[in-house]
Amino acid sequence: MMQNILCISAIFLFSFSSAQVGMNIEEARGALDINVMDPNTKEAINQYGLVLPSNYSSNQITNPHSHTIVVGTIFFDTGDNCMKVFYVDKKTSTQPIWSPCMMVSTATPQGE
Repeated sequence: MMQNILCISAIFLFSFSSAQVGMNIEEARGALDINVMDPNTKEAINQYGLVLPSNYSSNQITNPHSHTIVVGTIFFDTGDNCMKVFYVDKKTSTQPIWSPCMMVSTATPQGE
């Protein structure tokens, strides 16, 4: 009887849980919402950009929790001066690979 009550209670509690994360904002508008809350209007304002992790080569990217890089991992490749994403090209393979350069930059990144 006690196990049934605990099981029903756990199901009830977990059915109302949410996996949204908001940084500097009261209510997240998606799985991850990184914004600044305007103190007057209580609305999100997007005045800052998102700085991606950067590395010289996709060969140096690792996952600290396992040996497998997660599909959807994004970073800025300072060697090729562009953004890359780890994905599966379903037309040619079932194995994930690093994308070619996306949004190629012709400028030299700051700090280099």
